[in-house]
Amino acid sequence: MLDEDPSPLTEPQPAVDDGWLIIPTAAVDGIPKGALLNQRNVMASADVHLHHFGREAIKGHLVALPIFHVMGLTSAWATFISGGKNVLLKQFDEKLAVNLIDTEDLTYFGSFPPVLERVLDTAKECGSTLESLKLVYGLEGAENINRLQEETGVFFWTGFGQAETTAFVTASPASECPGASGRPTLINSVSVVNEADEQLPVGKEGEIVVRGENVFLNTGTCLMLQNTPLEMAGIIPGTLDDLMKMDTCGT
Repeated sequence: MLDEDPSPLTEPQPAVDDGWLIIPTAAVDGIPKGALLNQRNVMASADVHLHHFGREAIKGHLVALPIFHVMGLTSAWATFISGGKNVLLKQFDEKLAVNLIDTEDLTYFGSFPPVLERVLDTAKECGSTLESLKLVYGLEGAENINRLQEETGVFFWTGFGQAETTAFVTASPASECPGASGRPTLINSVSVVNEADEQLPVGKEGEIVVRGENVFLNTGTCLMLQNTPLEMAGIIPGTLDDLMKMDTCGT
């Protein structure tokens, strides 16, 4: 069919702050929700990887987490932007993971239980020291964090984050302060407040608020996703409905 409109075709030119992708978050009352992120958010998360992990540590990424998960997505982009290599697993397989780390000289991966434990068990069975590995990050218990360091010499990085903050807003080697969630990243301001949004002193538990370029879109408004209001974590500041307390180390 011929287009009767004589005007020239135009290509969309999305801006860096326009909505780019939606990351699924926890469902409420069985209704799915999602966090709308823009390109600035993902670039900010890539900066967190570079500032805290370093370019050499992220040059070979085993994508053990799905890329529809905010950790899998942001690490894949951070490695890609840095000129590194991403190796994707169709689904998690510990034997394949160990083989790929060794044969592809992969340097890091994100982990939730039981991923790290299964990788360490398989590496031990295969006689692999995971020589190319430089770090693992995510959430893990003390036993496997210690195993990682003892068996490979690699440090485990831990932190706090959500889809609404485009992954981590705090990050530190877990050994620096066992049981803590890490220090605020170099691009974030993180505070603990009470119900009146008043900042709390060290040691007092309260709600986390975050300021930074990796906080998701639509500050002070509601996004409609499948006809369901999506509560927004605003950039100035963003309330995440999680509780924490600061210690004297700043973690």
